Amino acid sequence: MTVLTRLRGDLRRRTPVSVASSNITPTPTVVTDIAIYPFVGLIARPPAWTIAVDEVQAVLEAPLGEIAATHRLETFQRPRGPVTTDAYTLAGETIWGATGRILADLLERLDGDGA
Repeated sequence: MTVLTRLRGDLRRRTPVSVASSNITPTPTVVTDIAIYPFVGLIARPPAWTIAVDEVQAVLEAPLGEIAATHRLETFQRPRGPVTTDAYTLAGETIWGATGRILADLLERLDGDGA
């Protein structure tokens, strides 16, 4: 299965998806001990998102600058002990963990000074 096929499935999309970048640093997950190989894709914005609820918790939309402005390091309590990681806030939701690390890498690459 290709990444594009997986993205279309997770977002329940059949429209074209274009890859803009695939050189974001692979990110290990703490819970499952696997590596996520992220990429940036461009898709046409639908009138409403339909997601695969077993794969995607939510779709949050905002300008990257708005997200970057909320960056902080935050400590979360995990079963194996506290973990300090990149965190962001958007629409009252905290974005952290693997998603937060991927977002930090993307913003650093776009901004060039570490988000």
